[in-house]
Amino acid sequence: MKETNTNAELNALENDLSSFLKPVRPSKQYITKMRDRIHFQPTMELRNPLAENRKLLYTLGGVLTGSLLLITVARAFFFLFRHDKA
Repeated sequence: MKETNTNAELNALENDLSSFLKPVRPSKQYITKMRDRIHFQPTMELRNPLAENRKLLYTLGGVLTGSLLLITVARAFFFLFRHDKA
């Protein structure tokens, strides 16, 4: 009995809403605009975390290599030209 009453209420509500709400046809321009938005897929780019820091890594590697080379050359000159006769 309760189920029949609920169905009757829903049917009454549906009839009221259908009389109040009339279908609206959108303009062709709006439809075209919405289709373009739906079909447009933004470009996605996968980011490589190493690629962002590549310049920093090259700079750091160059500085470390240069300092190691400088220390090696300085030690070689010190070894060759020291005047310690002990």
